[in-house]
This record gives sequence, structure tokens and C-alpha cells, in this order.
Amino acid sequence: MIEINLLPKDLQRKRFSFKLDKNIVVTLSACLAFIAVMAAYSFVFQASKYAKLEKQLAISKAETEKYAPEIAKIEEISRKKDQILSRMSSIQLLDRNREYWVTLMEDLAGRIPEYVWLTNVKQAPAVVQAVTQPGQPAAPTPPPPAVKSSLEGYSFSLNALATFLVRLKKSDFFENIEIASIKLQDVEKVKAYNFKLNCNLVTALPVNLDTQTAQVDDMLQVHY
Repeated sequence: MIEINLLPKDLQRKRFSFKLDKNIVVTLSACLAFIAVMAAYSFVFQASKYAKLEKQLAISKAETEKYAPEIAKIEEISRKKDQILSRMSSIQLLDRNREYWVTLMEDLAGRIPEYVWLTNVKQAPAVVQAVTQPGQPAAPTPPPPAVKSSLEGYSFSLNALATFLVRLKKSDFFENIEIASIKLQDVEKVKAYNFKLNCNLVTALPVNLDTQTAQVDDMLQVHY
């Protein structure tokens, strides 16, 4: 079939045609090639950097494993050093008031009944300062300060613990004795009551006392 367009030329439908200039095509091709080259270079650079980091990490791990025994020995020595210094500090604090603590421990040991033993005796003194104004007579000597303290230990029975409390209240060193906690626990496959007592420790020592802690060997039973 033959089609004849009888419309005037200005009304006839024009066909769309798109042509790129040769220079534009060359420029776009060059840009795409440059982008591809840069992407390839970036990939190679990142891969090389990652490989170096992996190598350094492997070397670091190998060195760590190599010196692991020495590091463990150093840490163990540091831990033992800290323990020794802590014990020396406690001994020095106790030595300052040796006579007082010896008397207190003798009194305390004599009041511990059978089936009761202590693991910890702590003293945390409160500081009391007497202030005297100029021109005023000196204040009278205050009574021995009462120090917040605590006793921790174990008892095989509540009756033995009650006996210990009764005897402790008769001591001149302890006052305002209160039971902080009592818990039934397994001690070397044996049931025992773990207890903590809060009290005031009466002392005739100077008021400005350092915090002192007397550690009693764990599981040491003192018989009355």
C-alpha cells in the first residue's frame, strides 16, 4: 500500500533524530575510562593496604603469643607485690597500737565459744576534734571514742552464736552490738551460719586513728 501525505510541509510530522557530536563522544569515553582506571587503582590500593594490616596483625599476634608466658609472670609478680605491700601496710598499722590490739584480741578470743570462729575484724575510726577558743579554758578530756567496727565469721549453730553475743556484750571493748546478717552456707561440704556483727569498738587510743583492719586466718577456730 502506498501512502501519500497531502499535508503542507509545515504541518507534516517531523521525524526525531538524535546525533552526538564526535567530540562529545570522545570526551565521555575518556571520562568513563578515567573513572574505571581510578576505581581499579583504588581497589588495588585498598587491597594492598588491607593485606599489610593483616600481615601486621599476624605479626602482633605472634609476638603476643611469644611473650605471653613472660607477661603472665610479670602480672603474677605484680599481683604478689600488691598483696605483700597491702599486708605490710596492715602490719605497720597494727604495730602502731600493738599493745591495744593484743589486749583486744586476747579479750575477744576468750569470749569465742566452741563451734564459732572469726574470719574478719574491722575497725573504721571516726575522727573527733576538740576545738578550744582563744581565752577559754581547755575542754575536759573526752571519754575514749567509740569506733564503728564489724566482726565476721561462722558458727555451726545458732545457740553457739547466741552464746558469743552474750559474752561479747560483757566485754569492755565492744558496745552497741547488732546483728547485720546471718546466712546459712556450705563451708567445705558442711552447713554453717555466716554472720556479720556491727558494733562500736571502745578504744583509749588517740582520736586521729588510721583505718585499721585485723584479718584473722579463714577457717581458724578459736576454742574457749
